[in-house]
Amino acid sequence: MINEIVPGLVRTEEIDGTRLLCQFLLYSDEQLTIVDAGLPSSPFSTIVPAIEKLSLERPHTTLVLTHPDADHCGGTASLRAAYPWLKTLAHESDVALLGNPGGTIAGRYEAFAQTDGLRLDRLARARATARFGAAFDVDERITGDRWFDQGNRRAAVVHIPGHSDGHVGVWLPGPRALIAGDAIMGYGIRNCDGSLLYPPQFFSRAFYEATLDRVEAMDVDILLCAHEAPMTGTAVANFIEDSREAVRLLEANVRQALTGGAESLANVCQAVGGTYPGLSPDRWMDLAPSVSALLLDLQATGNVTVDSAGEIRHFSLLRKS
Repeated sequence: MINEIVPGLVRTEEIDGTRLLCQFLLYSDEQLTIVDAGLPSSPFSTIVPAIEKLSLERPHTTLVLTHPDADHCGGTASLRAAYPWLKTLAHESDVALLGNPGGTIAGRYEAFAQTDGLRLDRLARARATARFGAAFDVDERITGDRWFDQGNRRAAVVHIPGHSDGHVGVWLPGPRALIAGDAIMGYGIRNCDGSLLYPPQFFSRAFYEATLDRVEAMDVDILLCAHEAPMTGTAVANFIEDSREAVRLLEANVRQALTGGAESLANVCQAVGGTYPGLSPDRWMDLAPSVSALLLDLQATGNVTVDSAGEIRHFSLLRKS
């Protein structure tokens, strides 16, 4: 499915299992900027056909990778095979997790293996590996926002971290449109039927909430996320508020889990998974990034102690006298 959002900006849509997966094409007479490469199959099932149908092949083509998840970067090698002149761009903070499928799985999908014993089983690891595709290099690394000319208008790759330390989006100030990837997640990613697939995931509460503050201050009129239909007007403000409320709800559920005796990250996630609205209990491991981030935030504010002396971390809620 191809949808023109505003002149010079196209959204492509495909189905990834039970959810939407979108990429974006921003173009002028000389330039084409592709935002995210999707899965290994996405370039040839979705992105390249859209480029050919709309005659968007350009001599200057850049692929902006918003962050290192497979559904956003897995198609990079395939896309480069289709367009050998393509240049890839990502934030410096995410480069170490991009382009090396094994390293990405270890550093992101199994980020809590050493500290908390949370590992993918063999089937899940094989599935994740297949979704990353072949290795690739990042051509340009940015450390902050990067403005660029897109024909007769300006646009910027903006740093909006939280879901990853280097998560970026693309901002078009003219139509006030933000291509946000997974930087803002509401109550979580939903299936096509509206049910909840998995909860919001952030590796830093401070970064995630700072991104929500920044996007709110940008007065975005068109919000384009990777797994959501386009949002406009008041729907944007509502989605940002949903994202804030989800953080508050997760924190309350984490505190409740600790009060109930949960001590390990796995136990806290399992308890939270049973109380987070709409979340299937078997998706509890999807909570690990956000729950860990909240536990460390609670530690920093003097509400939780963390014991890392054993094989896995143990968390305790401090009871105020």
